[in-house]
Amino acid sequence: MITEETYAEAVAAAAADLIAGDDHNWGLARRTYERTRDRGGRQTSDGLVSMERWCTDVRKASGRRFSIRTGHRYKQAWQWYLDNSANLAEFPSFDEVMYGPDQEPPPLRRTRTEAAKERVTRDIDRLDAAAKVAALDRLMLDKEVRQEVQRQQANRKGQQSDAKERNKKLFPVLKTLEHAEALNSLHALMLRFIRDSADVLPRIDPDHYQRNIAKGDSLYTGEMLKAMCAKMRTVIDRVEGWLDTGNVGGDVDAFFKRVLEESRGLGGGGETAA
Repeated sequence: MITEETYAEAVAAAAADLIAGDDHNWGLARRTYERTRDRGGRQTSDGLVSMERWCTDVRKASGRRFSIRTGHRYKQAWQWYLDNSANLAEFPSFDEVMYGPDQEPPPLRRTRTEAAKERVTRDIDRLDAAAKVAALDRLMLDKEVRQEVQRQQANRKGQQSDAKERNKKLFPVLKTLEHAEALNSLHALMLRFIRDSADVLPRIDPDHYQRNIAKGDSLYTGEMLKAMCAKMRTVIDRVEGWLDTGNVGGDVDAFFKRVLEESRGLGGGGETAA
């Protein structure tokens, strides 16, 4: 329904809203909705004009851009929220509608059922936890609600079962990738050891260890290095055994866990390998 203002007054007010921006755009959207014919509509005596004329007049009055496409989006925004909100106070910000993540105008119309669902959802969101539980208990008294909940639970179980089957089929592929990654990591570890050793060994003082032994090896340097060398030989033996026979042998996880624990104990100071 067109308000009491004349067309010229509506254009002036719309131009002022366009200049003001922000939520004043809702006023521009309302007047665009009220003053323009629907797409393809014929000229009538009700005072409605084409979107092309309306946008042209608003542009001239405001000195701002206001394309026909933008005019249609403003009109759509007002029509949708007019159909689905009780009053303007419930409207979101205009920028949220026009320039949200998807940057798409809202649909022209929503069914009464869809609008009611959205209002109920908003009301539930405002409740505290106790009130939500009470509402759930009340809903579960309804036989149709219970049946729908059971149906959705069955669907979720079916989806989980399907996911497990897909994982079973993917398991061999994942294990192959895991093994390949382990080999790459082993190769990188050994390459890093060789490279770092080549850098460190030339910097060692050959007489340092002997001087330390003469003083009783108070820092346990020799003992720690001997223990670490023994562990390294064990690791190398296992890797070579795997390369020769295809079998690492023994509880590998337990072995490496023990190596790490003993290495941390040696690094912590004072303890020697048995």
